[in-house]
Amino acid sequence: MGEGGSNIYNKFPDGVYSCYSYYDQNVGCDTNREITKNSYYNSYFTFYSDHGSYNWAFVHSSELSNRYLQPKTIITMACSTCDFTFAKDASNSGALFCMQNLRKGVLAYIGAQSVALATPKANVPLVPLLILEKKTLGEAFHIYNHIWPVYFVLIGDPTLRPIFW
Repeated sequence: MGEGGSNIYNKFPDGVYSCYSYYDQNVGCDTNREITKNSYYNSYFTFYSDHGSYNWAFVHSSELSNRYLQPKTIITMACSTCDFTFAKDASNSGALFCMQNLRKGVLAYIGAQSVALATPKANVPLVPLLILEKKTLGEAFHIYNHIWPVYFVLIGDPTLRPIFW
C-alpha cells in the first residue's frame, strides 16, 4: 500500500474499498496489481489509476464472462474504458469494459471515453473522498469533472449515495 494508504483505507470498513495507482504511490492506493485485481472482485467501491483500453483496466473484459461482481461503484482513471466508438463494431460490442462491468452487477461506472492522461491531480481518489462526505455520485462526478475535464462519463444513477455500510 502506498505511503498514505492507511489514510483513505481507514475511512472505509474492511473489504469495502479497493484502490490502485500505478503513477503515484503516495495517494494512498495499493501498488501491487494482483492485490488490487483480487480486491476488485469483492469490494464495493473501486478506484483505479493506470493504463486501460476499451476492453480492459483491472482485468480483461473476457475475464468477467463467468463472474458476477458486488453491487459496486467503479471510478477509473484509465484511457478509453468507456469509449463507445469501439462498440460500433459488432465484434467489440460485448467487450467494452464499462458495459461489461455493468452487465456483471456494477451499479455505477465513471470512466474515460478517450485518452486520459495521468497527472497528480487526476490520481487522487477524489470521488471516493467526496462519497465519504455523503455527496451523491452526480455531485462527486460534477466536482471531479471540473477539476479534471477530460471526456469522462458517469453511467449509473447520479442521485445514488453509494455508502453500503
